[in-house]
Amino acid sequence: MDTSSPIGKFYFILIAAIAEMEVSMIRERTLLGLKAAKKKRPIWWKAKDICRKK
Repeated sequence: MDTSSPIGKFYFILIAAIAEMEVSMIRERTLLGLKAAKKKRPIWWKAKDICRKK
């Protein structure tokens, strides 16, 4: 890719923007998955967490 031309710079910026969006989407999906997994934990795991906080 030739970044010395205006088209080359445009493509470079476009690819960087898409990569940044993809990273944000992966982060969002990961956080949502962790939140859902936390809600699905068995009740006895929650009791262990309470004991650890004391």
